[in-house]
This record gives sequence, structure tokens and C-alpha cells, in this order.
Amino acid sequence: MKTDFDVIIVGGGPVGLLLGCLLKQKGLTFRVLEKRTQPIPHSAAIGITPPSLKILNQLGVAEEFISAGLKVRDCFVHGQSGKLGCMSFREIPDLHRFVLALPQVTTIALLQKHLGAEWIEAGCEVTEVHQNTDHCRVSAQDREWTARYVVACDGWRSPVSASLFHGHRICRILSVTWRAKTLGRANRYPH
Repeated sequence: MKTDFDVIIVGGGPVGLLLGCLLKQKGLTFRVLEKRTQPIPHSAAIGITPPSLKILNQLGVAEEFISAGLKVRDCFVHGQSGKLGCMSFREIPDLHRFVLALPQVTTIALLQKHLGAEWIEAGCEVTEVHQNTDHCRVSAQDREWTARYVVACDGWRSPVSASLFHGHRICRILSVTWRAKTLGRANRYPH
């Protein structure tokens, strides 16, 4: 079946916009559907990690992000009894040996700028997704689109993925190990 797009991305936050930038780079047709029309007032992430910076570098925009943010090379952890330890990012085996602290509103603005407004439908809340054997149909208010694939990037409580999987959430858990230095009694956490 001929579809409107190769991919419909539900959610115009950092993940959905980054996916859009990657699809654009590959020459695929897509649309990002975002229910918000205004920037979010808070950040939902602590920073941009080296693997994400590597992806931004492949898109040619890493330096713009880095110049807008703050490089965090060491993270000091404090508890009720004082300093617990230090986590250093200086020895990460990567080009970017830091976590980039950048407000999410800035991250989104930079990704939107790189992607272009013509790829994003703001104020568009998805109400239904129907999966067929060779395509998906996405409804939002009084509009409808078809695509070969739908990607739910609308948050960890995604109503889209919940509807696609009949309320069963599918989660992929990644294990990350950081090399941390302890200071004194840093391994004793208060309960």
C-alpha cells in the first residue's frame, strides 16, 4: 500500500526530534506529531551523554550543542551527612569525556532548528493508531495519516505504545557502569 510517510514519530521531544533528524539525513519521508504548542517548562533529563553527543556529531550539530551547554567532567554526590563521592567522566573511552548539561528547552530548540518546521506538526495530539499488516494509520483530532512505521516517542508513560501493545509496556533496560571514586565513607548511604 502507498503510504503518506515512511515513518510517523509521535512525540516532538528530544528523542522524537533526534530520530527525525536521522531519518531526514537518510532521505526518508516522515512527520513528527507533537501535542504541545509551547516549550516545556522543565527538563526531564540530567544531561546529554557521550553516546548522544556522538550521534549529534554524525548530524554535524554537536559543536552547536556543546557551545550552548556546560561540560560536566566530574559529579560530586552529597547526602545528608556530607560528601558521598565523586563520579568522573574524564576517563570515558570516547571523544566527548563529559556529560553536557543543557536545558531541555534549548535541546529541543536546537533540534527543531536543525530539522526544520516543515517536518513537525505541533498542536497535534494522536488519538488513535491502527496497525495493519503493511502499514499503520494514525488519527489526531480531525486528521489522519498513513505510514509504514509508527515510533512512539511520547514519553515513558506513552499512551501510543500502550494502545499498540494493549496496555502491556515493552521496556528495554540498558545497564551502564561508571567508574566512581569514593571519598572516605562514600559507600555508606543513609537509609
